[in-house]
Amino acid sequence: MAGRAWLVLCAVVALCGGPTGCRQGLRPAAGDASTNAAAAWPPERISQDPEGYLRYVTESLQARMAERQENLQAVQKRRADIDSRFAAFAAKCGELENLEKRLRNAYRRAEDENRWPFKVAGREFDREKADTVLAAIGRALDNNRPLLVSYQDASGRLTLAEQALKNDLENLARLADKVRIDQE
Repeated sequence: MAGRAWLVLCAVVALCGGPTGCRQGLRPAAGDASTNAAAAWPPERISQDPEGYLRYVTESLQARMAERQENLQAVQKRRADIDSRFAAFAAKCGELENLEKRLRNAYRRAEDENRWPFKVAGREFDREKADTVLAAIGRALDNNRPLLVSYQDASGRLTLAEQALKNDLENLARLADKVRIDQE
């Protein structure tokens, strides 16, 4: 039984805070139980009190799972916020692109038919006003494209963090199952 407990300890330390810390920058705190597990439960102590060690590991796994679940919920909430902001911003940019397209088409038509001023979206445009508005729309779209990319990147990074936390939760659940089996 002590050999199994030692194996479980090694797995817990490797998954939850071994020498490189937890994945995705979620490193344990300096006084965290996973970093002090080997010091608190040396092999001699494990062999003297294997049930106590398994209780300790169970509690440690439950605490880790609760921490990961909190982090997962925070990441999911943040990602939902970023995604909703991205959708609203992308819709506004789409409206600007649509207006630019309509204005350019009307401008070309007015140019081809020499029919100035022309109307778009209930407003009348002469050549100078149309050029000014098209330039302003172009600048606005150029200025906002990097923000659209930033929203997409942030959402992608949060999706990766969410998946990493889900994987950690699955791994911790598997370890908890192994510990439960060892306790029986």
